[in-house]
Amino acid sequence: YYLIMGVGLALSLVVMRNMNDFFVERFYHVIPIFFSKISYSMYLVNLPVIALIKKYLLSGREFNFTIRVCVSFLIITIVSFACHYFIETPILKLRDMLIKIS
Repeated sequence: YYLIMGVGLALSLVVMRNMNDFFVERFYHVIPIFFSKISYSMYLVNLPVIALIKKYLLSGREFNFTIRVCVSFLIITIVSFACHYFIETPILKLRDMLIKIS
């Protein structure tokens, strides 16, 4: 179901790109940049978060497909942002500092 989500996001960005509005222009550039920064974190946390969501949040409850996709995407995005901000960024700064020293 992530393929459907990705195709929907891509189509919405194409439609928005054809509009000539200042806000849309800013939105069109901000969203892809945000997701490009956290994409590796999303790759890493995708499967564990989905497994935890299935086990603890959705167990024994019936939710329709759209709600499951939206909840999964929201939680994966939040966890990925936190991993990027608190783990990846400090490590990359440390790496750059060590490169300057050597």
